[in-house]
Amino acid sequence: MPITSQDNPTLSRWQWRIFSGVWMTYFSYYFCRVNFGVAQKAMGDDLGLDLITIGIIASATKRSPAASASSSTARLADRFGAAAFSSSAC
Repeated sequence: MPITSQDNPTLSRWQWRIFSGVWMTYFSYYFCRVNFGVAQKAMGDDLGLDLITIGIIASATKRSPAASASSSTARLADRFGAAAFSSSAC
């Protein structure tokens, strides 16, 4: 039998917190991702950066979240066990 917000009033509050946190993260990721492409030329002109340096910055901003997420999840899975960590992510 699933737990509903009528059974537990605090569940609804936590559902909204989790939903809003995930939504803000998703929104900010896509908002920043699109704007960097638009701002590349202005950044290069203002800061005196060449295309290679801008490409390195763009590459770092794309790869760093994936690297930090995979390393932190790997550490958590090693510490608490993969089964416990996988079940808590769902």
